[in-house]
Amino acid sequence: MDALLTTTDVFEIAERIERNTAGFYMRAAKMSGLGITSSMFCRLAEVEITHAHTFARLRQVVFSESDCALPLDANSRTARYLLSLVRDRFFAPDADPAEHLYGTTFPRDVIYAAIGFERQTIDFYSGLREVVATDADQRAVDAIIAQEQRHVVDLSGQVGRLCA
Repeated sequence: MDALLTTTDVFEIAERIERNTAGFYMRAAKMSGLGITSSMFCRLAEVEITHAHTFARLRQVVFSESDCALPLDANSRTARYLLSLVRDRFFAPDADPAEHLYGTTFPRDVIYAAIGFERQTIDFYSGLREVVATDADQRAVDAIIAQEQRHVVDLSGQVGRLCA
């Protein structure tokens, strides 16, 4: 592996993903022509902010328990998997998912972009689930994964309504 990820890094990435996705949803909500889809995007943005707070709390718990940022085992499948994911542009520190909205005029295209983001986060959080230490923390990550899956279902349903 080229670089090591620490448990703190992983939770910081998760926080950033949630803040960036919330920004995407807020920008999408403000776009003209999205009608009732706008209220759905506002609701999703609020949920993403609560997810960011949850990951911030988990990061603090992990850091305070170890008093340092522990590297993930570089030979573990989970560490290699998470590192391969964070090399993707979507997870870059300066990534702005809202940049995908520039030039987009069709609500359906915005929703498809949102579904793609949600799927990428579910993928990342499935790996993140493997690095949390306690059952309570694992349940917190599982709850976020379940909410992200509901977002995909809600967004897909909205596409169906737009195309009907």
